[in-house]
Amino acid sequence: MAPPTIEDTTSLVEALAAQLRGDLLIRGDDATKEKFDAQRSRSWNKDLSIRTEPIAFAMVSGVKDVVTAVKFCATHDIPVTVRGKGAHSPWGMAQDSLCIDLSSMDNVRVDPQKKLAYIAAGALGGDVDHETSLYNLITPTGTVSHTGYGGLALGGGMSHASRWLGAAVDNFVELELVQSTGEVIRVNAESDPELFWALRGNGFNFGVVTEIVVQCHDMPNNGMVRGAPIAFPDVKADVTMLDWLKHISSPDRKPDESVQFGCIPTPDGNTASALVPVLIGGTEESRKEYCDNLATFGDGAVARMDTELPYVALQAALDDAFPHQLGYYDKGSFLDFDPKDEDAMKKIVSLTQQAWDDRPEWSLGKEGGAFPFFILCLDVGEGQLQKADPSSTSFSARTGRVWYVLIASWDGKDEEEFETKKAGCQRWVRKWAKQMEQFKIVGGYSNDYVDFRPDSNSEELKFVYPGDSWKRLEALKAKHDPTGMFKATKPPTTDEATKVASMSLATGTVTAEVGQ
Repeated sequence: MAPPTIEDTTSLVEALAAQLRGDLLIRGDDATKEKFDAQRSRSWNKDLSIRTEPIAFAMVSGVKDVVTAVKFCATHDIPVTVRGKGAHSPWGMAQDSLCIDLSSMDNVRVDPQKKLAYIAAGALGGDVDHETSLYNLITPTGTVSHTGYGGLALGGGMSHASRWLGAAVDNFVELELVQSTGEVIRVNAESDPELFWALRGNGFNFGVVTEIVVQCHDMPNNGMVRGAPIAFPDVKADVTMLDWLKHISSPDRKPDESVQFGCIPTPDGNTASALVPVLIGGTEESRKEYCDNLATFGDGAVARMDTELPYVALQAALDDAFPHQLGYYDKGSFLDFDPKDEDAMKKIVSLTQQAWDDRPEWSLGKEGGAFPFFILCLDVGEGQLQKADPSSTSFSARTGRVWYVLIASWDGKDEEEFETKKAGCQRWVRKWAKQMEQFKIVGGYSNDYVDFRPDSNSEELKFVYPGDSWKRLEALKAKHDPTGMFKATKPPTTDEATKVASMSLATGTVTAEVGQ
């Protein structure tokens, strides 16, 4: 079907505007152009804002508006995308689709007796942290507080607390879903175990999730943790990272302690390697002693910012490092290695060092560079992520020790410079992600990193849902979205699913990406 013209769209969608309590911002409507453009540019990734122009934004006020918009789109064969307040997702907007914007649906209600949080799907991770902290409770919400909770969690949901609490989907209790027919259903392990399985890892594919009910957990020490970077010079990044890999391979660590490693920009415009401890349990003295030991890695730290702080503050500490409206391109994968194989660990270290040295000239830390690049390694092994039943969720990344992510950013004074730098960032990320493939594990993390649009590269998706997962997801897609209304989150075809299901599960996982 040819994309609707501006004239066709305006006359068609005007009928929907009268049925909504929230605003409908229509492409080509002079009366709402300023608001439409503001919503288009609200995406975290500027690249998505530039290359994508929806038919309209339905700024829904609640579930009734979502139902109305879905029914309208079903009647008129208009594809639908969904986004919340965070607007990080690469499929939150799509060309010639209607974007259902849930940003006003950001309420979080906590039941402290049942230790449950009722999270409206438009809320930020920071909104969830804020409300649960009132009762000294915690649930996994990511690592940057301006990330939308719904988009993060429905794909899996990694966090600083994943060693202790698993993925966000491991804490799901129930979801409210608006189906392609407009019917509103509650989905849990008893009401529909197969759909509940699918929504826990592929939750953006079967309708509009409007509420997520999650299990919360008691937070020790009144929510105080020890965290923030311990910095090491770039020239010592290799020995620091090797010490870190050995440290996180120890089987004796407690699940409520994790240590992230990163090659990161610094506030003074330089770069450093850093360890970022996240110590939730224990005493203040034991946490300080733990960090004192970390500071001896790599021949010694050059700066220590680790301190006692509220967990909510730690969750927001990286917010300014990932501002909205830069171009972003990422690839992430779960890595594993034999902790007895020091050569393997040295290989990971060597590749990381080479990648960091190979950054483009506009990277912060290069002469005249201004844009932050990151290599972030999240410590996720030997904990709850691995203990969870792998058959309980469509999220499948259960065996890795490290979630390894390359992140590049850019901007440009004009379209030519923007596109040139974009191409350079993509080359850098793809090149070094390819080099890390020898350490990848089975199963992937869809979340903000897998592009399910029809033009996506299925070869890169083939291990995200291993075994018969693709077949199960496709069957559910046929049942719950038979007309393909949610085209921007299209699952693989039967042929692709059959091909992948027949592959050996010992060969690896997808390298996922964002911002394509």
